[in-house]
Amino acid sequence: MFKSSTLGEIRASKRAEDLRSDHKPLGAYLAVARASLSHGDCARALGAYKEALRHYGEDPVFLNDFAWFLLTEKRLGKKERDLSLALKLARKAVALDGGCDGNSLDTLALALFMNGKTQEAAALQEKAVSLRPGDSGMRKRLKRFRKALSEGR
Repeated sequence: MFKSSTLGEIRASKRAEDLRSDHKPLGAYLAVARASLSHGDCARALGAYKEALRHYGEDPVFLNDFAWFLLTEKRLGKKERDLSLALKLARKAVALDGGCDGNSLDTLALALFMNGKTQEAAALQEKAVSLRPGDSGMRKRLKRFRKALSEGR
């Protein structure tokens, strides 16, 4: 049998744990976002990403995924496509992963490019390609960024 103080401590610990877990696992938010996208509901997908951000804002893989969504989802309207948020998320993802992940660098390069920072984008994309030389999409983006630089954009 537990002493009352020990039982009280257990109950308090359980309440604290319940308060900490007042949100779903990250995978649940992403599942809602992906299912919403498959049904053409970008607003709901964006809402799921934003809700997940409240709880998982320190997860570099999630931050990169959300930034990529904001940058590349063709069905997002101009109002929903928040390029400054995408840049902020991508910068944080790279900071959290130490700049060693080619995917995060690729996303940050695209965010920079879409925010008019072509020179920075090209330099970062070169690093991303060096980390993932077999990724044809990354090489295509590097070519696009270099072309924009040569055209003075």
